[in-house]
Amino acid sequence: MHPYPDAEPAPPPKAFFAFLWAGTRGLRPYLLALTVLSAGIGAFEALLFSMMGSIVDWLGKVEPSQLW
Repeated sequence: MHPYPDAEPAPPPKAFFAFLWAGTRGLRPYLLALTVLSAGIGAFEALLFSMMGSIVDWLGKVEPSQLW
């Protein structure tokens, strides 16, 4: 993405979503990668909390004398 292109750029579209689409030209692959990675990290975080809940449930069922 060049901040100062050689030729004068075309005027931006008037519609809101068309403006957003035109404004993200050159950044779309990065935005897609960030979206996918954020979703993956969120799913992994939910899995970690689920595992931690399972450990807490397991510890609640076992008597302290059996753990140590």
